[in-house]
Amino acid sequence: MNLDELKKNMSLLDDVLEQKTSDTLTFDRPKCNAAQARISAHYRRTAAICSILSVVFFAAGMGGVNEVIFPNSLKFYLSAILVAAGIWYAFLYHKVGKINVATDTPMCTMRKVAWLRFGTLAGEFILSINFAIFFTLLFSNLWELSHYKVWLMAGALVVAVIYDSTKLLKLIRDFRDLTAAD
Repeated sequence: MNLDELKKNMSLLDDVLEQKTSDTLTFDRPKCNAAQARISAHYRRTAAICSILSVVFFAAGMGGVNEVIFPNSLKFYLSAILVAAGIWYAFLYHKVGKINVATDTPMCTMRKVAWLRFGTLAGEFILSINFAIFFTLLFSNLWELSHYKVWLMAGALVVAVIYDSTKLLKLIRDFRDLTAAD
């Protein structure tokens, strides 16, 4: 396929996508707006929590608090992870604010929501990898000092994962409601 054929096929595809069908898609605006508000509040809250915790761990690292159990290098690493997460969630908060179900076309709204889902998934995946690295380093350091502290932290981590999975189910429901049709 040469370049002219590709251009012709792309223009044909654009024409097909722009055509309107007799079945117009309309969104349930109250449901979509409520879901958008919940997602926006989630991103705003998460960005604020990450920012505050980042400052706390950075200050603890600068002060050298409890260097034996929790080394300063891990405090700075955790602080950097939290700064990046706070910036990412603030960016997603900005993106969710640009979704307007009332004025955008259904295709544009679906595209924005799909990008937001992908951005959320990518951010959570990268954050999970960094937290896995962090806890691996922390647990290996703690294992040398005290075995029961490792088990206590592992139990707390299991509780946190269970709690986070319930929040994830609510977020999935909100994303589904963000594109709810009449």
